[in-house]
Amino acid sequence: MNEQDALFIVYENILGMNSLSNKLSDRLGLDEEQFQETVRALELLIDHYKNELAVPKKLALCMVDIYGAFDFDRSYYTDKSDREKIEDAGIKLQQLAMELFS
Repeated sequence: MNEQDALFIVYENILGMNSLSNKLSDRLGLDEEQFQETVRALELLIDHYKNELAVPKKLALCMVDIYGAFDFDRSYYTDKSDREKIEDAGIKLQQLAMELFS
């Protein structure tokens, strides 16, 4: 995967019509494969931009309040393990965002 592939993956999986948060809002649960693909892409981008002073504006937009996109009312997901998995995914993406911007 190169930088452009990674950017496309992050843009689609965070902002796209079939994004992780849209699937969660539709009560479809966390797409683990899509989530892991997003994590791998972000890790590549973190490495790519580690010595840069800025990142693309759209990439920054993807990561603004990323944790909030994974915060749902308890009635959406009544199973505790599902809620914990979603919360952990949001925390992981928030940690990656902090790493990207540091």
